[in-house]
Amino acid sequence: MKTNGCVKSDLPVSCFNLITQEQWEALSAGRKIISFKKGELLIKKGMAPNQVIFITEGFVLKYIETDEDRAVNVDILREGDFIGIQSVLGVTSCNYSYKALTNITACVINTALLKTLLETNSNLALRLLKRAAEDENALMEFHAQLTYKQMAGRLALTLLFLTENRLKDINVFRLLTRKDIADFAGISHFNTTKILKDFENEGIIKLVDKDIYILNRKHLEQLAQVG
Repeated sequence: MKTNGCVKSDLPVSCFNLITQEQWEALSAGRKIISFKKGELLIKKGMAPNQVIFITEGFVLKYIETDEDRAVNVDILREGDFIGIQSVLGVTSCNYSYKALTNITACVINTALLKTLLETNSNLALRLLKRAAEDENALMEFHAQLTYKQMAGRLALTLLFLTENRLKDINVFRLLTRKDIADFAGISHFNTTKILKDFENEGIIKLVDKDIYILNRKHLEQLAQVG
């Protein structure tokens, strides 16, 4: 892990355009850039978040570690996403673990300074709350739907989730193993591999090494609804 100074241009997200130069200078105290290697753990479930991590480059896997030593994958974060921003609201324990899917560059921001900024900048606070609510609603909808699906429906829903919204402009499957996909869908590695092959035989997707290309999204959406 490496650290160095951080400047405003390192933060490629529109919400920081709402910060005045004076507010930025106040936030700058103790701010730093931090980097992680692919596979490194950023935060472990149960840790007390005392800083907010803002991702400026790379992709991070957000997951839950169960009592049975299994992983339940929840989401993939990328540049423009925050980790640990709940600490601004006084949350003292992290509910998730975060692992680098690629090499990561991030800006670490002091929680107390960010809290002060949000208290004095209502536009920024509303923007962050809106974004957090939209992300949380999308996650809740995805994981709630998984509960009532058979294995094929679970995997179809997962493939759609991983290729929509914030991730639609990349081939996210290049970052994931088949086990990672299985841990999103909540089914076994074996069944994930088998169903993916079935989908390919039906002309719904195309498999090329780690890549998964969706050829018939409408059919996949139908499977996600009725599967």
